[in-house]
Amino acid sequence: MVDSQTVSLYKKMVWVFGIAGLIFLGVLFAVSTDSFQGDHWIVSAMDGSIILQSTSSVFHGLSFLASKLMIIVLLVVLIIFLFFKKDYIGMISAFLLILSGDVINKAVKDAVERGRPLAGIEGYSFPSGHAMMGILIYGLIIFFLTKHMNNQKLAKWYQRAITLIVLLIGVSRILLREHFLTDVLAGYSLGLMWLIAGIFFYTLVYAYVKPSAEKEFPKGM
Repeated sequence: MVDSQTVSLYKKMVWVFGIAGLIFLGVLFAVSTDSFQGDHWIVSAMDGSIILQSTSSVFHGLSFLASKLMIIVLLVVLIIFLFFKKDYIGMISAFLLILSGDVINKAVKDAVERGRPLAGIEGYSFPSGHAMMGILIYGLIIFFLTKHMNNQKLAKWYQRAITLIVLLIGVSRILLREHFLTDVLAGYSLGLMWLIAGIFFYTLVYAYVKPSAEKEFPKGM
């Protein structure tokens, strides 16, 4: 039987999924109608900034934390971690979530066909792949670390640190003028929706394959 704490977490995740969906649809509408001028104002405000130019290496470093190479490395490390924890369902779920997330991101990019803030940068801008894939891989790391760690106080610190990294990745994409603000918001919201869907998929499959196992979310979530 699923306990009340788990039911409460399910409800919260459904609410978060709904809110993220509304944010994504709102941002998509603003981009489609070009009704939000804040994007262009931010890009203009950063144009020629000496401070940004002097700290660009820092932002490139933050951006690298959600690059394709880093996503692959983190996914491999996560799968190895789950292998040693004998969480084979988690291994498959993590791989499928990252793979499908990349496909969804590219599909939306091709559908919207929004140009980058700066000319000459390859690929479409909406939604930000770094923001979306970053929230997927780091969200999975938070979920599985919390699930498999005995020290929940330490897990909480990991949650906070990783969440800060994800936020800084989004900021770096804007400051480097690789993406508009709305691109990053769309990446975060779409990534969060798909992350929640993936966690639900994992927990449902886990409960079906191992019906005698404890059916609850990580206690630190």
